[in-house]
Amino acid sequence: MTPVTSVVRCSFCGAPLPQPSAGVFRVHCPYCTIENRLLTAEAEAAHQLSETLKSAAEEGAGIVQQAELQRQKLQAMLEGALQAGEKEAAVRYFEGMLRMSYAATVHLYRSGLPPEHAEPALKQIDEVIGQAVRTFAEQVGLAI
Repeated sequence: MTPVTSVVRCSFCGAPLPQPSAGVFRVHCPYCTIENRLLTAEAEAAHQLSETLKSAAEEGAGIVQQAELQRQKLQAMLEGALQAGEKEAAVRYFEGMLRMSYAATVHLYRSGLPPEHAEPALKQIDEVIGQAVRTFAEQVGLAI
């Protein structure tokens, strides 16, 4: 079987980099002089996850603002439903308000974490919301 070789390329200009010696994790490109970090597969995966989480967290700031606006709308709808005696609608709006509170967190989990890590966390959020919704429903006299 033919051995597999790979060419390490400069992260800036794409030129092939010289083979590093054992234990060397930084190599300067001989063409553009940019310093390149060389990572093990595990370190590269961790770095990629870190970058993904960073990006998702930055997007989360915008989601927080959108969710707050939507939460305010749902609050008004909840109050209107309670005044009109529409208990099912009130419970639904209450759950929507809770979900808006978690919107940025859910985005972070869904965008930044592998499913095997995100799903248990999302299920836990669902359980917490479910309990709060059941308590609220009981308080307004609705059995669910």
